[in-house]
Amino acid sequence: MSYSVRFVDEIEDDILATYYWYEKESLGVGQHFLEVFYTQVDMISNMPKLYHKIFQSFRRSLLKHFPYAIYYTIEQDTIVIYGVFHTRKNPQNIKESLDER
Repeated sequence: MSYSVRFVDEIEDDILATYYWYEKESLGVGQHFLEVFYTQVDMISNMPKLYHKIFQSFRRSLLKHFPYAIYYTIEQDTIVIYGVFHTRKNPQNIKESLDER
């Protein structure tokens, strides 16, 4: 069963900030980040329970090739993507950001 995917509004800021940072560092890397991100979202939508719960009902999926993780919940037949955060970010700060969204 493939789940539908919904993004909270703040996710666009997360993705764009990361995209622009990588593009500034090396042309094309930001585009690669987007490809990896959306490939991972597709994998999550096909196998959402593969990834463990980290905070309450929030699950975490690590991105390949990048030090970022996608945080999401499963709500009936919908995956809700709440954020993509750098893995070095303080876990307490991530939890607070997720709770605010």
